[in-house]
Amino acid sequence: MISYIVITSLWIWGVNCLFEDGMIFGKIGNWMYEKAPGWIYKPTIGCTACMASIHGTLAYFLLFNHGLALWPVFCVCVCGLNFIIIKFL
Repeated sequence: MISYIVITSLWIWGVNCLFEDGMIFGKIGNWMYEKAPGWIYKPTIGCTACMASIHGTLAYFLLFNHGLALWPVFCVCVCGLNFIIIKFL
């Protein structure tokens, strides 16, 4: 499970990077930042801790699926790892 959490976190950071200014999808990222409400922008591309909700859910059910009981645990752990990376690295 820990390896899945790390893989999902790396995926989230990679997606977030692609939408940064000057990157391949930077114009889309800028447009989303300006036009989309925060409740859409942040969990899709704008906030790596917030992205754990949507991207974590997709990764869990599409790639790893260990039953419903561990799904919230998985997403919270991905969010926590991303938060630690934001705060301490």
